[in-house]
Amino acid sequence: MFPAIAIGLLAAAPALVILSHQFVYDDLLIIRDNQTVHALAAPWRFFAMPYWPPQFIGGMYRPASILLFAVQWAGGGGSPVVFHAVSIALYAALALAVYRLARLLLPPGAAWAAAAIFAVHPVHTEVVAAAVNQSELLVALLLVVAATVYIARRRAGSFGGGAAAGVLFLYAAAALTKETALILPGFLLAAEIVLVSPSERGWARIRRLRPFYLGMVLVAVSLLAIRGAVLQGGVFEAYAADALAGQGLATRLLTMLGVVPEWGRLLLWPAHLQVEYSPLEIETARAFGTEQLAGALLLALLAAVAWSARKRLPVVTFAVVWMAVALAPVHNVFIVTGIVLAERTLLLASVGAVLLLGAGVAWGFARLASAPGASGLVPALVVGALLALGTWQTVDRYPVWRDQATLLRRSIVDAPLSYRAHYAYGDLLARQGRRHEAETEYLTAIGLFSPEMRSGSVLARRSTRVYQSLGDLYRNAGLCEPAVKAYQSGLKFSASVQFNDVRQSMIACLLYLGDYHAAAAEARIGVAGGWNAPRFRRYLALADSARTAGAPPGTVRIPDQ
Repeated sequence: MFPAIAIGLLAAAPALVILSHQFVYDDLLIIRDNQTVHALAAPWRFFAMPYWPPQFIGGMYRPASILLFAVQWAGGGGSPVVFHAVSIALYAALALAVYRLARLLLPPGAAWAAAAIFAVHPVHTEVVAAAVNQSELLVALLLVVAATVYIARRRAGSFGGGAAAGVLFLYAAAALTKETALILPGFLLAAEIVLVSPSERGWARIRRLRPFYLGMVLVAVSLLAIRGAVLQGGVFEAYAADALAGQGLATRLLTMLGVVPEWGRLLLWPAHLQVEYSPLEIETARAFGTEQLAGALLLALLAAVAWSARKRLPVVTFAVVWMAVALAPVHNVFIVTGIVLAERTLLLASVGAVLLLGAGVAWGFARLASAPGASGLVPALVVGALLALGTWQTVDRYPVWRDQATLLRRSIVDAPLSYRAHYAYGDLLARQGRRHEAETEYLTAIGLFSPEMRSGSVLARRSTRVYQSLGDLYRNAGLCEPAVKAYQSGLKFSASVQFNDVRQSMIACLLYLGDYHAAAAEARIGVAGGWNAPRFRRYLALADSARTAGAPPGTVRIPDQ
């Protein structure tokens, strides 16, 4: 009992500081400002709507997550403390579930060390601190419990209808919480091949398990069908991360090979953490370089270790396969996602990482036990040092997530090469009325655009929004000349008939400056673009009439937008 209590305390105690924190990042969009989760009436409606509010792009279907948020909102009146308390409880429960799984696979001391390291792992601070990441915590908890039940029952030869139904229920609940839960069959098949040694062989084994795995297929296909219906045909997320936007398979492969060492660093030695990994923190890779070589060698090493250990130390093989399966949803090679790297996506993979470390601890104890005069204190001291380092960094990292201002301010320090970090912080400063500081951050973000981003790529078109924000900053300060230059720069890097909301703002400034000819030309482009064409026809008429009447600068303004 005491070892389990210690695991729970190691997970929960450092996180208690977040009880005083506010909503941050996607919490603001999905929870705080999302009217959908502010009413618990008719909760079944959550199962017929997308995850993101209608005004945002995102092919996601996570009804159980929205239901969970709605329950917490109703229970606490929208107070962040309720959400953070639930996150802490989920994380403590997950750490205990990892301990239970490790007890099946490792000696008691090594199992405790693995779960303890998991509990204080600094890379988990993002997933615990942001309320919206409860979906990550819940999916990880359900999948670890499902894998534990499967392994325990299969080893005991008692995986009957009740246990199978229970695992299928956990699978369905997890899949309705977040799409990544669909990888559970990969964990179970790895366990079946590597860890389970049943009396049945060959076709007898397949016949026994066939109904269960067909049930898993049915759950997955049903979810995808419902998801497609709700999202009107969209099954997978179509919004690509900045470094992958518009790139082909070969480029995505090279880029993600360069990310592999970062995965390894964050899982095994997360000395530096950051929220943003967008360009230029991680850039699009177009050639095989040092980072790609390191990634390929690391993958080859892990594959070799897994293969060589499959008979003598099957837990090592299982741990490596677990990491591979857990990272499959964010591999970005065949199916792109909205992120290249995010610390929250490493939660499930870290279960495999700590099992691997636990196997190393068990091996160290075994070697020392057989060596004359050796002391078992050495592995214990190593584990103690890792726990101390992990706890220290976790305690240091949680306050970064105190509120949106603190997080964005810290982001430009942690990720100084991320244009998105500077852009987001600039937006915050603009809302606070700190114009000159906001201008500096916008210009810094623009300065981080690579030459490739100026060539009409998908990412170049996204960069238009930074120029738009800079232009709006100038315009709101009554500085229309620099505002027009900013708007023009943004539109130059995008398709001419897109971003007509940017063009609309530019027309307003051109009219104010008295450049009616240019305003009319931009209005004609807006009409041709098709987006809100009637509005641009009005602007065109306004510009033509002002030019005909010889209206002086500063006297013509467009109607309220």
